[in-house]
Amino acid sequence: MSTVSHFENQEVLIQFDENAFESGSPAYNENFGDQVHEAQEQLLQLRQKQEQIERQKAELEELHRKKDQFITGRTELTDRLTRSITHLEKEALEAQRRVDEYIETKETFEDHLRSIQNLRPELWSRQQLRSELSRALGAIEDAEDDYLKSKPILERAKVIRPKGGSSGVEGFFGMAADSGFWMWFKCGLAFTLPLVIFGALFLVFCLLLPSL
Repeated sequence: MSTVSHFENQEVLIQFDENAFESGSPAYNENFGDQVHEAQEQLLQLRQKQEQIERQKAELEELHRKKDQFITGRTELTDRLTRSITHLEKEALEAQRRVDEYIETKETFEDHLRSIQNLRPELWSRQQLRSELSRALGAIEDAEDDYLKSKPILERAKVIRPKGGSSGVEGFFGMAADSGFWMWFKCGLAFTLPLVIFGALFLVFCLLLPSL
């Protein structure tokens, strides 16, 4: 109950002397206006005090609400941010690991590509043909081995599709869905056919050269 309500609801008993208002008595001649005015002033002060207390109460309730909101928001955001940071750290490490794999694989493929491009059958002499063909086939086999080992990396990088279909690179090697004898047959054919053609042409050229 507020302060004003307490005073307003408080019963006030005033006892009067039966002879107080008889003509000539001191109470009869007393002026009650000042007392009424003073009571009104006190009542006004009490009402102002009540309004001040109510404002303070509203401010305290608002502060309490904001405090609860802050504590709840801080707890929830701390949990979400912590979990997000942990997840992002794991993803960053995984991404960095994949980038390192991609760079290493790319450099390996570049080395094999340079080696294959440096194979020039048209420049081999007849005496070099056997040894150069062996060396060329060894380079092709090394490139093939590294390519097969790197297939999981190529699938993650979406260079080739894990199931069905093939990219240009995998189509060249012809290993997307085949296995066993036919896979190796086609691989050997794909890798050696260009060299066999160059070798055959070179051999024909060498055989025809003395008759020219």
